[in-house]
Amino acid sequence: MKTTLYTMHIKTGGRIVEFGGFLLPLQYDGIIKEHLWCRSSCAIFDTSHMAKFIFRVKKTSLELGHLFTIDIEKIPAGCCRYCFLLNEDGGIIDDVVVYKLSDSEYMAVSNAATKLKVQGWYLSHLKETEIVEADTYLDKIDIQGPLSADVLRDLFQIDLSMLSFYHFSRFTLLKEEAFISYSGYTGGKGYEIYITKQKTEELWEALLQDGRVKPAGLGARDSLRLEAGLPLYGNELDEETTPIEAGLGRFVDFSHDFIGKDILKENPPKKKIVFLISETRQSPRYSYKIFSGDEEIGYITSGCFSPSIQKGIGIGYIKKDITVPDKVSISAEKEGCGKINCYIIPRKQLVRAAGLKK
Repeated sequence: MKTTLYTMHIKTGGRIVEFGGFLLPLQYDGIIKEHLWCRSSCAIFDTSHMAKFIFRVKKTSLELGHLFTIDIEKIPAGCCRYCFLLNEDGGIIDDVVVYKLSDSEYMAVSNAATKLKVQGWYLSHLKETEIVEADTYLDKIDIQGPLSADVLRDLFQIDLSMLSFYHFSRFTLLKEEAFISYSGYTGGKGYEIYITKQKTEELWEALLQDGRVKPAGLGARDSLRLEAGLPLYGNELDEETTPIEAGLGRFVDFSHDFIGKDILKENPPKKKIVFLISETRQSPRYSYKIFSGDEEIGYITSGCFSPSIQKGIGIGYIKKDITVPDKVSISAEKEGCGKINCYIIPRKQLVRAAGLKK
């Protein structure tokens, strides 16, 4: 499936790959160049593929709120919150950002690859709530990097200084209303812009007229999120993993009722997430095994070379009942592949090493 910007990606030299059922650019000028440009200036990403559903509550939001691990009634209007959809066993159906548009209207943004599963979950559980598939008319462009607010101010005369992190507001862009949230998937400063499909190409072109802005693809998006220690559904998150195991219990509010709550409270975690940095430029990769000495203790879920740290970094899971070692080795199952020596570090240390403020 093609996004609205597919033709633009081809014209600007994007190397196209399939991701989540969509044809998207992996890179333009190179993953490392795009990564470093985002960290130092401003990069734009086509994120129109992400699933967007609007919910209109008819009587009470309790039915809708029962699906999410946070109490959506506590979200102030004009704010958004990260949370999860869980199955009855406490496993993660998807990770979601919920926007409170008004007291009776919410929007949930989730992953493209899980859209049909998530949509089916909504349809099977929401009987008193109107569900609108916003993908049919709404696109999304992420503008990320330390100069992102300056670029939007200079191009469109909008002041984003009043927006706090995970807040959003409506603005006029290209003579049409859009809404912009102070949020993103890079770990740095940035914004997510929601605009109608009729204006997507015009907005993309307008942003690229500014010399501080360059397009970036999926490759840089992945390395940026890894430096920030952010999870990816299908790698760190899945239906066999709970938010507690993923180290994301802070996004679960046990004071309200939600699907999977009782199992999540009663069952202890079976594994724990770890963040790794290698001694060299060699990178941990998906499915590589983690060893403490000769004992296999876990596996890698994501990994890459970090352009900011100049070393390999990764995320993985290890057995819950062991003491976390300071140093481990990583190895592929293929014979002849050498081991990569890595240190297990707290997420905050990884984020600081990448030069991000956390």
